[in-house]
Amino acid sequence: MLYDKIGMPLPANPDSILPLMVAEGHLGEWVMVFFALGIVSSAFSSADSAMTALTTSICVDVIKVENSGNRLFNDRERVRKVVHMCVAIAFVILILMYKGIGNGSVIDLIYRLASYTYGPLLGLFAFGWATRRMPCGRMVPVVAVMSPVVCLVMDYLTKCFWGYAFGYELLMFNAFFTLVALWMISKNTKNGRRVSAW
Repeated sequence: MLYDKIGMPLPANPDSILPLMVAEGHLGEWVMVFFALGIVSSAFSSADSAMTALTTSICVDVIKVENSGNRLFNDRERVRKVVHMCVAIAFVILILMYKGIGNGSVIDLIYRLASYTYGPLLGLFAFGWATRRMPCGRMVPVVAVMSPVVCLVMDYLTKCFWGYAFGYELLMFNAFFTLVALWMISKNTKNGRRVSAW
């Protein structure tokens, strides 16, 4: 347990500081009631919008319920409810997994995941903005997957050999590796216009 300047014991997990202050009554009893209502309403609101968006995306883009000739998808409302239930179960599993293996704050986990997922996007954007080269279309998904894998291996090796753990700077490394790989699999364009790389 850590202690702040006024001697109050602080939990190891930063996400628990505010709930601890409210639960122990440091801010008053009425604050506890409003805090609980606010947390519940904001959590339900965020989870509901995320699950609805995922359900819509799966039904429309993946299953293609609207255009499907499959008899299993004739009852669209039933399909939507089943998909929504599956998404809710997936959310619960992810939360339980985080609770089991997570040792930091949720926001830290989100930023660390973003270092891997947004790196290729940043690299793709930088490549398209800064160059006039045309990459080989079939290799772009491979590059977008391999860059985070390279960063993961690099992070593991630096921990093993030098004891250094990368933080949010992995985002920049990830984008850099993506940019370099895209440059290697691309060709020059003619007369400043993009041409097919095939």
